Amino acid sequence: MPFNLRKIEYALAVAENRSFSRAAEALKISQPTITRSIQSLEQEIGARIFDRSRAGVSITAAGQLLLDRGAALAASALELQRDLKLLKGVELGQISIGAGPYPAAISVGHSVGELLARHPMLEVDVRVGGWLSLRQQVLDRQLDLSVAELSGIADDQRFEVQPCEKHRAVLICRNSHPVLHAEALTLQDIRNFPLVSTVLPGRMRMLPARRESGPHGDDLVVPTVRVDTMGLVMDIVAASDAIGIAMPVHVLPSVQRGDLAVLALDLPFLKSNYGIIRLAGRTPSPAAEAFTRIALRCDSEAQKKNAAAERQLRRIMQNQPNA
Repeated sequence: MPFNLRKIEYALAVAENRSFSRAAEALKISQPTITRSIQSLEQEIGARIFDRSRAGVSITAAGQLLLDRGAALAASALELQRDLKLLKGVELGQISIGAGPYPAAISVGHSVGELLARHPMLEVDVRVGGWLSLRQQVLDRQLDLSVAELSGIADDQRFEVQPCEKHRAVLICRNSHPVLHAEALTLQDIRNFPLVSTVLPGRMRMLPARRESGPHGDDLVVPTVRVDTMGLVMDIVAASDAIGIAMPVHVLPSVQRGDLAVLALDLPFLKSNYGIIRLAGRTPSPAAEAFTRIALRCDSEAQKKNAAAERQLRRIMQNQPNA
């Protein structure tokens, strides 16, 4: 027997309010409309749903059975509406993305651009910040996902993680920096100069920076100058004796122009370890899934470009005094 879902919703409202008039008021419809709907539903099932008296409205046995099953139908209908809205979300919806400073510069910007090229009506909110802050924003549902550092998250069941590529980084300075005259450059030679970077995970502990414990016991490496954009790193380094951390692909043009130089240090630990982080158990929207597919591919392409830029920098470094 087919049922009109609207009639069931009206009956549920009467049951909840124990009054036809209060149900009509809650639904913002007239009382005659809700009365006719209930009468029609009672005719369809061949039994009374409500008993009416001066004391109010009570539910009959047949009415209770109908409303129990009807509540499940109404809930399923709401879930279906949500899923349909999610399907439309790529074109008409919203997505909030967090990005650590290095992922933002490496691949997130290009990924968002490609997402918008495919879905120009999508509203996108991109927030660049520290990896611990972004992780908390995912937990608080302020972000649909973040592309950020993965340290300390492997065993955290609250998150779903898709690792991205590893990108090697380099230490940079201005082209006339005194450290470039060192005969056999080591990390000890840069300890007297400010380090410019975002806050780093504990695996970077060999760098000349202060060690701290994060709010959840995370081991942090805190540079002298903390920034959240890679453009600032290069601007500060170019105008001072500071040492910065940058990706080869970003610094290569400045090195080729003679503005900046790369320190001839082989630091295997100086590489990224980020990925796409989502809240476990939360169904991603089609927009989030589309961004994830694009971001993983763009990041893989960026890794190849970064590796090629690193090879070019090594060739340039052979002509530096500390090579």
